[in-house]
Amino acid sequence: MAAPPRKVFVWEDGTPMRFYIRPGTAKLRLAPLLLAGGAGLCRVQEPGAVHLVQPGEPAPDGAVSTEYVAACVESQRRLPLEPYRQSGPAPLAASPRGRLPFSEAEDAALLRAVRERSGARVSGTALWKELECAGLTRHSWQAMRDRYLRHLRPLHR
Repeated sequence: MAAPPRKVFVWEDGTPMRFYIRPGTAKLRLAPLLLAGGAGLCRVQEPGAVHLVQPGEPAPDGAVSTEYVAACVESQRRLPLEPYRQSGPAPLAASPRGRLPFSEAEDAALLRAVRERSGARVSGTALWKELECAGLTRHSWQAMRDRYLRHLRPLHR
């Protein structure tokens, strides 16, 4: 991607566009292009700032794909935001349902994994961290350990 010419990322009235990008590789890649194009970057989400998200990433309504920056740089002019707007569900953390419940299949998988590793200490952390890395359930190792110790072990003694 070539460096953008000066003032690609400015509004019609000449004020710089402000962008928010979550810290990560996308920000490292896009920040130099945005700054060289006359844009400003926000450290936190601000009202009026364009929230950039990578394609496929959970996006709040109104967020804009990072492809917008690439398209503007390629065409060497500011393009309309609308074609690049993402409309997706809010992140799971914002869900009003609360915590993600364990399914019967996940409970069975936990019991099977503990049974297969009969020598492992279930009250420690190593077993649970190993199961989390293996992707046994959708839950953290802490949640799996808690589920087993409080709910599953008492039922299967």
